[in-house]
Amino acid sequence: MKKLKTNKPLVSIGIPVFNGEKSIGKALNSLINQDYENIEIIISDNASSDETEGLCRSLMNSDSRIRYVRQTENIGAAGNFNCVLVQARGEFFMWLGDDDWLDLDYVENCLDVMRHDAALVLVSGYAKYYRRSVYAYDGRFFSVTDRAGCLRLLSYYTTVMDNGVFYGLFRTSAIRNLRISSVLGGDWHFIAEALIVGGFRMLLTTNLHRELGGATESYEVLMRSHGLPSAAAFFPNLYISLSAGKYILKSEGFSNFKFPIVCQVLCIAVIFLRPVFTIPYRVFRYVRMYGK
Repeated sequence: MKKLKTNKPLVSIGIPVFNGEKSIGKALNSLINQDYENIEIIISDNASSDETEGLCRSLMNSDSRIRYVRQTENIGAAGNFNCVLVQARGEFFMWLGDDDWLDLDYVENCLDVMRHDAALVLVSGYAKYYRRSVYAYDGRFFSVTDRAGCLRLLSYYTTVMDNGVFYGLFRTSAIRNLRISSVLGGDWHFIAEALIVGGFRMLLTTNLHRELGGATESYEVLMRSHGLPSAAAFFPNLYISLSAGKYILKSEGFSNFKFPIVCQVLCIAVIFLRPVFTIPYRVFRYVRMYGK
């Protein structure tokens, strides 16, 4: 049984799961076998009705770094993601989807960059996307290292597309009091709020591998969960932009950071123009995925 090595910073990795018996094993194996060993793995089971609990408890018994928490009732996706963050004890923190997996040097590479640059609050690897384990496309490569928080916010919202960056490594101190909101694009807004504090860097030297469901079907389920019409699945960026603008206006985290009024106006204007910026990328990705 592996035990924590305390001579290096502790990294907490949270896996929110619901009915993930067929996929979570691959995700956990990619964490258990990381080159960087001083990690804790926190699993929050959102009241699964399949064999997820038995599988997780079995793995927990074989590795002391795994902690398993079972919710007595379904608390929603956002609540489950927030749960593992609240449970984190490490100096650094990251999430991993229950059907995703990492290169074995992912944590070590991200942590090395983070520890050498105090201006960063987030470092991620490069995301690759799969459909039923078959490669589909690469995520967008970008970093956000502007000196001013307002500029980082603008840079992020005008560049982000697939948001694999959400599964990067954070400084826990920068996000300890943040929470993912149960709104459309809640993960995007969480990153934006974190970037008020510091920058983000993406690495090409290590990869996050993300499994996709059917894209349109997933968008339809997402829209319905937020009380939006299914037709909104064809215009996800428009609805995420509307959500982002509303979030910036109402979020306590943004209001506590004293942006000049011109920056606030500019941020919201750019966010509402996002759908125009993203059209070429969406067309390119659609052709890559379905044009064969």
